[in-house]
Amino acid sequence: MRARLAGIFSILLLALGLSSSPAPAREDWSVLHGDKSPARMSDVLAAMGRSDVVFVGESHPVLEHQRIEASLLRQAYAAYGQTRHVALSLEMMPTNLQPALDRYLRGEIDCATLVAAWTRWTHFDDTYRPAVDFAKAHGLHVVAADVPVKICRRVIADGLSALTPDEQKLVAPTPLPSPQNAWLLRYETFAPKLWHSTDDPLHRAYAL
Repeated sequence: MRARLAGIFSILLLALGLSSSPAPAREDWSVLHGDKSPARMSDVLAAMGRSDVVFVGESHPVLEHQRIEASLLRQAYAAYGQTRHVALSLEMMPTNLQPALDRYLRGEIDCATLVAAWTRWTHFDDTYRPAVDFAKAHGLHVVAADVPVKICRRVIADGLSALTPDEQKLVAPTPLPSPQNAWLLRYETFAPKLWHSTDDPLHRAYAL
C-alpha cells in the first residue's frame, strides 16, 4: 500500500493557545509551501488529491484549527469522494471511545451521550462536531485514534516499559524512531518551559 503524505504544504496557524477551553475563532492564519513560500488552499486540496494520508496539526483549544479541518474534509469529499475512499481520523478521540462514536454515527445515541462517554474533552460541539457530523451525514468512517487516557497517563508517569503486555497491544506500533536530535532541539526552542530532559513526562508522552 502506498503511503504518500500531503507534506509539501503547511498551514501556519497563529492563534495558538494552551487553555482548557476553546478560544474564539480568528482569521489570522496563512497557507505556506514547505519552503515557507505563499500558497493557497486550492494548492493544499490539489496536494491532498495526490496523497493517501493527510496529517493536519492543530492546537486543540483553538476553534479556527477545527474549522479549517472541517473545511478540508468537506472540500476533499467534494473533490475526491466519488472516486476515492475518504475517512476522518481524530487523534483527540481515544480508541476506547470508538464503540460510542460508531453508535453516534449510526444515529443510535445523541451528542450529549457521546460527550458523556468522552471524559477527556467536553467541547465537542464547538470543535470536532462539524467534521464528525459531516462524516455522519455522508456515511464516512470516523476513527478514534488516540491511546486510552489511562494508558497515556501511565506512560507519562512511568514510560512505555511500565505497560503490561495487554496494555502494549493498545498502543499502535511506531513506524519511526522516537524523537531525536534535530527535532528535539526544535521543540526545545518552541516550548523551552515545557521541556527539560529526556526523562521528563512530556518527552515520555511523545513515545506514544
